[in-house]
Amino acid sequence: MRAYSLLRVMVVRHPMERILSSYIFLFSDSAIHRDLSAKVRNNWLAHRKDPLKPRRGEIMYDITSKETLTFRQFVNFLTHCPEEFRDCMAYSTEGLAQHWQPYWRWCQPCQPGLEYDYVLELGPSLDAEQGWLFRQLRLNSTESLGRTNQALTGRPQEAETKRKYFGQLSRREIRELYQHYKMDHDLFGYSPEEYIQMGRDDDDERP
Repeated sequence: MRAYSLLRVMVVRHPMERILSSYIFLFSDSAIHRDLSAKVRNNWLAHRKDPLKPRRGEIMYDITSKETLTFRQFVNFLTHCPEEFRDCMAYSTEGLAQHWQPYWRWCQPCQPGLEYDYVLELGPSLDAEQGWLFRQLRLNSTESLGRTNQALTGRPQEAETKRKYFGQLSRREIRELYQHYKMDHDLFGYSPEEYIQMGRDDDDERP
């Protein structure tokens, strides 16, 4: 039995692309991250055996010239900080975390009574899918579903941007990120292979 009779529509994208989009929007294109970045650096990275010091070519400053987390630090924050630092669970699940929380946890597509009627994909086909949905519902609307934050310093859906950022990670780090979002990949039929192949060799993790 549905909990209520509202039509439920979910817009998804490749989990790896979503993580990159979150990083660019929050940690590169704005200063929203400032408090979180400081907490992660001072309370977690500073006390690690490997503090993940920035490498040549990694973005270290946001668009306002303030220090930010590198993409590699952000990914490791998602995959390792909660198990290494007690307070990190709050950092990774509250506040800005809505941008990177797994779909299965944030949107609860498997929750009984909260099933989604339609799942659309944020990508080249979105306009066509949205148009089809509106026609099914006999709606005439110019509103767009799912396009709220437009990147300024790199479009996460473009191959060049993907290679720029995922090329900073080792393949091991990308596989760990995949495991963290494996259920989202499985639920919506995505593969991590394209992104894994962009990574550095696992034996080439030198500073």
